[in-house]
Amino acid sequence: MVSEKSTNLLSDVFESKYANIYVKYAASTAGRDKAYRFIQYFSRFLVYTLNQQTALKPTATFIAALSKIQASMTETRKILRLGKFIDSFKLALAAINNPASDELAKLLSSVSKLFMGMYVICDGAGWLNSTGLIKLKNPQQLSKVSMRCWLTSIVLSFLNGLYSKYALNLRRVAIASTSSAYSNKSIAETVDMDKDTLVLIAKEKDTINAKINAVNNQLLVDAVDMIIPVGILGLVNINNGVIGAAGMITSILGANDLISKISP
Repeated sequence: MVSEKSTNLLSDVFESKYANIYVKYAASTAGRDKAYRFIQYFSRFLVYTLNQQTALKPTATFIAALSKIQASMTETRKILRLGKFIDSFKLALAAINNPASDELAKLLSSVSKLFMGMYVICDGAGWLNSTGLIKLKNPQQLSKVSMRCWLTSIVLSFLNGLYSKYALNLRRVAIASTSSAYSNKSIAETVDMDKDTLVLIAKEKDTINAKINAVNNQLLVDAVDMIIPVGILGLVNINNGVIGAAGMITSILGANDLISKISP
């Protein structure tokens, strides 16, 4: 009897909605990357914050351990990204061939993806250099180039988001005007009106609102992510605590977005 109850309890736990979400999340490369990314930037945040402490400052050994965790997560994520530049270049090609986008949107999106691919290539070359498989003359310079490529990709993605939001808002205003025109018709005209048109208008409204929400989320991620390469490159005086916090926030936002896609 006890064994049966235990089995049922374990079944309830491991077959639950949250357990299934965890399994799907952990099984995806993107999911693991988001988790490692959070640990990487959380460690960076802690190292900076703890080093600022005076009264209750932890031991140097503990801080060194956190620095090792940060470095380990950084290297692990570089390995996960090896070869991912192909995905970025394919996305750039898809953006160019997207019939639903105008020329400016195609340009911003495709070039953003190209720079992301270049960032991943530089990042991978830096990792290969650290393993000794290749020998770079100036790995520090390559690291800066990598950060510049990432920053450029983020800026272009942000600009594309602003432009997309502007275009979607124009479309929403046009749909609202059409809907308002229909609502102002007389009852007799409304009865004879094409019901399919009303359904299409309602669906278009929902689609546009969903797209605007997605664009807003990406704009937030891009705006916060931008802090990281700007700070690392020294373009603005940003400390490692802020950089770590920015990375933590965008990691959580990215994980939440992924979980929403895999949730049943």
